[in-house]
Amino acid sequence: MTKTKIFIDAGHNHSGWNTGAAGNGMREQDITFDVSAGLSRILSAAGCGTKLSRPTMETNLGRDNASSINTRWQMANDWNADYFISIHVNAGGGTGAETFIAATKQNDRAFAQTVNDTYAESIGIRNRGVKLDSSTGHGSLGVLRSTGMPAILLELAFIDSPTSNPDVNLLRSSRDDMAQAVAEGVLRFLGINANAPPASPTPAQPGNFPIAAENIQRMVSLGVINSPDFWQSADGIQWLNELMANAAQPGILDPRVSNGISGREDAFDAALEVMRDAGIVNTPDYWRGIASGGNVPHIDNLIANMSNRARIVLEKITHAEAQGEPFEGQVAVAEVILNRHRSSRFPDGIYNVVFQNATNSQGVLTYQFTPIPNGAYARAKPSDSVKQAVTQALDGSNFTEGALFFRGIKGAEGSWHETALRPLVDIGGHRFFTN
Repeated sequence: MTKTKIFIDAGHNHSGWNTGAAGNGMREQDITFDVSAGLSRILSAAGCGTKLSRPTMETNLGRDNASSINTRWQMANDWNADYFISIHVNAGGGTGAETFIAATKQNDRAFAQTVNDTYAESIGIRNRGVKLDSSTGHGSLGVLRSTGMPAILLELAFIDSPTSNPDVNLLRSSRDDMAQAVAEGVLRFLGINANAPPASPTPAQPGNFPIAAENIQRMVSLGVINSPDFWQSADGIQWLNELMANAAQPGILDPRVSNGISGREDAFDAALEVMRDAGIVNTPDYWRGIASGGNVPHIDNLIANMSNRARIVLEKITHAEAQGEPFEGQVAVAEVILNRHRSSRFPDGIYNVVFQNATNSQGVLTYQFTPIPNGAYARAKPSDSVKQAVTQALDGSNFTEGALFFRGIKGAEGSWHETALRPLVDIGGHRFFTN
């Protein structure tokens, strides 16, 4: 399967003379590099091919500005990219995001509109719309007009806004979220499910540590992990591939290798319990044995990291389904996920419960939880209240009396839930059911 090739241009460069706009103690060149690098990682994980104009912060594309611009579009053309995205930061004291296309390439508007609208909505910033490069002070933008593929230039936010505007805080502390929001727009335009694993393994890049699928399957066959899709989705975590390879064959390890647990056994056990409850680890004693033997380096940090990822799945679906609900209602939604995980009628594992899907008679992929296909799960940023609610659910709360289903009370009358299931309790805006 041929990958869609996306050239990502991190605006300006690190040569000391053309740093771009500046304001509030920040420089455009630094922001665009961070967001572009994050965007490349996310799109690569979704199965796209990516190439960066500035692979490192120190990449110098030429002292002369015209030469620098030519270098960028020529690189994209030489690579035969399918799409071109230039990441920039605005200045002038305004607020919001806007995207430019070449006035000579009006067919690029649909690409620009999807990326711009998705980005603005996802990141929570004013949408200034799609504009023609002829409306800029430059008259035209060479990186847009000279590229041989659809090309857009996205202005993320205003770097010199007053600190009362959201732009400044976003640029200072939310660059990963910005990269995610841009990626969501690109993937939406391409019709790619951001939550689906790539069709083929992504080539390793600096800082990327893909997990060998055969090692994951070996761990499943040994019965010591569950939910292989969850482990495969975590291919950006350093040392995880080594863990999968080594823990699957503990007999070949050198016992002299230190794992660095250093008296943190309680935290390690707690992390294992979270992973067992999440359904992504079986037989915790197996993992404790590996740790106590000192055979797998960094296993304590890995298990803690993976347990956090397992918990985040529950936190994000709870936030997406129950934001705005009272605390008890948030706990109740988390309980339903855990109840399904423990029920023989549903998949084993929180990850598998949340992402359970099926193809209907029309060939359309459907999910159990609406926030998965509509993007609310991907955008979810769990609140402190949701995190506390998840903790209470994991500790064994039972507000729902074992419910396996829920839906909004408004509109519930006459629904499948009301006719086929037995109602148990109303909490907040939701009604909870069982068979």
